[in-house]
Amino acid sequence: RVLTREELQKFLAALGTRQSDRILKLALYAGGQRIEQLLRANREDWHVDTKTLHLLDPKGRRKTPRRHLIPLGPQASAMVADFAKEASEASDPQNTHQEKRLFPVRADTIGKRISAIAKELKIPKFNARDLRRTCETMLVERKISKEVRAHLLSHGLGGVQDKHYDMHNYAKEKRAALVRWEAHLNTILLKKTTNNTKKNE
Repeated sequence: RVLTREELQKFLAALGTRQSDRILKLALYAGGQRIEQLLRANREDWHVDTKTLHLLDPKGRRKTPRRHLIPLGPQASAMVADFAKEASEASDPQNTHQEKRLFPVRADTIGKRISAIAKELKIPKFNARDLRRTCETMLVERKISKEVRAHLLSHGLGGVQDKHYDMHNYAKEKRAALVRWEAHLNTILLKKTTNNTKKNE
């Protein structure tokens, strides 16, 4: 299903500082990226100089995973930078077999957290795919083109044109879309915060 604007307001406001919440917020601020792909990211997949996160997309009939580049907006970049710093501080240079993941959380933990928040907020249940579906629906409303959305969310790119002719990486277009998207989410969250403040007055 697609969450309503009010449901998304409540969900954003409910996200706290635990790792699962931070990953959910990142997935949203990154445009609705697949949780499974985010969780597979390693520390070297974060390119701090370009503020770009490199994911691998094995979806479809690909023999090798597609390289999925996400040029993040300022807030999402800051979120990933915090995870990268924590991963670096927790690393042991002497241990070559240690965990290299950027986001050390299990996928089922994320799913359980979504269910818990929905129950707490007393809204109809939803899952990570519904959050992704909600993001794309709202991106349409923000007039982000179908072409840019496809590259931003890494879907519908298996045709002849995309495989062999369109070699443009859409980095500028994706970043511009994500900057606009962050501003939109901030507006949604701000309205929720403002409404709560008025109720408490």
